[in-house]
Amino acid sequence: MPADDPSVSIIVLNWDGKELLKANMPSVAKAAAYYPNTREIIVVDNGSTDDSVDFLRSKYPQVKILELGKNMRFTGGNNAGVEYASGDIVILLNNDMWVGEKFIPPLINGFKSRDNVFAVSSQVYFLDKNKRREESGLTKAWFKKGWLLTGHVVDQEKIDKVNDYEPAFWAGGGSTAFDRKKFLEIKLDTLYDPFYLEDIDISYQAWKRGYANLFAKNSKVYHMHRATNRVKYGDDYIDTIRERNTYLFIWKNITDLPMIIGHIFRLPFIVSEAVRERGRGEFAVFMAALKELPQCIARRRANRRFYRLRDREIFAMFSQSTKPQPISSIDFSFGDFDENIKGNWYSRELNYRWIGKSATCLLYSSNKRSKLIISGCCGIPQQLMQKKQYIISVYFNNKMCARLPIEKGELNIEQDVGDTLKQLNEIRIEMNDTYNNNQLGIGEDIRDLGVIINKVEII
Repeated sequence: MPADDPSVSIIVLNWDGKELLKANMPSVAKAAAYYPNTREIIVVDNGSTDDSVDFLRSKYPQVKILELGKNMRFTGGNNAGVEYASGDIVILLNNDMWVGEKFIPPLINGFKSRDNVFAVSSQVYFLDKNKRREESGLTKAWFKKGWLLTGHVVDQEKIDKVNDYEPAFWAGGGSTAFDRKKFLEIKLDTLYDPFYLEDIDISYQAWKRGYANLFAKNSKVYHMHRATNRVKYGDDYIDTIRERNTYLFIWKNITDLPMIIGHIFRLPFIVSEAVRERGRGEFAVFMAALKELPQCIARRRANRRFYRLRDREIFAMFSQSTKPQPISSIDFSFGDFDENIKGNWYSRELNYRWIGKSATCLLYSSNKRSKLIISGCCGIPQQLMQKKQYIISVYFNNKMCARLPIEKGELNIEQDVGDTLKQLNEIRIEMNDTYNNNQLGIGEDIRDLGVIINKVEII
């Protein structure tokens, strides 16, 4: 790869995305023109039936089209595109990604920032600015209680404070520049078809081989999240595949003996907890993963000779310690915060937590702070809200500081709590009652749930 001016191929994966191409290709063409050494724009078409190819030929004759004839998924489509490309750097974009005109140079400079860079990912925003941010490109991961948890840092203040090229656990497959030669050494794994975790897998394989994945905060793209998959498959199926693929990722990639033992020991609890929280269908998800175990084992054996870093060394770059952290804010869009929470905090998504009857968190104060802020929303079914009043009570260091009825919609509590200079503070959130979807006959979730909490902080 030339040291100063690498050539670039932009690869856009498409499947029945004519309307998305109409919306987003103008931005891609503009960005390609801005970087003078852009060698080509390639659209890899996964057997579209919606005239996507005819549209491109008429409106964008300069774009190369690689027609695959059938849907080869995210893995097969992008692998084919990278093999077809001629640039030193390949930038993979989903067709639902709108890019900034100047998004390429920060990606290219990332490859010059340190040795052995595998991928440099952009900062990702939602195209719809009214949507709550779920992804950013600055990715983290935790391996706790035998399970993999992943997430994005979405707090813009935190992102603004990181280095221009911050290590990222994985590089998002639809908004990232890859070293083409290194990509072809590993490739996206069809084990994860039809979608999800394949970009985490290739990024993790890169880390284990001694390469680095970086986040370029000055490269900006805008995402119509799940614009293709949501229409084709629906959210429930997407979430099911993601759960199955998490098992596959662990079985294929984790080779440190203590972590393997921890996963095997915890596996019955992992499966039973999933069934308890989301219903009996979770056992079928586990069985579907189990069918692929021989493939996982074969890949483990084939890849081990390339490894340079141990799993614990990789996760240590992104994981939190086991002691309560000296933090004054818990934002579940940033991580799981196991060290600073206790009681009944139930998962909903990585960006939220349900609480049960009572839940507690621990927050430090480094200066004089006087206000406690709790934000979230009400998830209680409307039919129950009409029959009874739900009350939330907040205790600060065992003293009640707030008590108020729950109303449908957003939850916002702001309460003065006095002088909290340099101390660890206990915030306990209690409900007067909970609800159970299974008992109500409106779902399989058998947990006793209260409200949904997004953020707790002392300011």
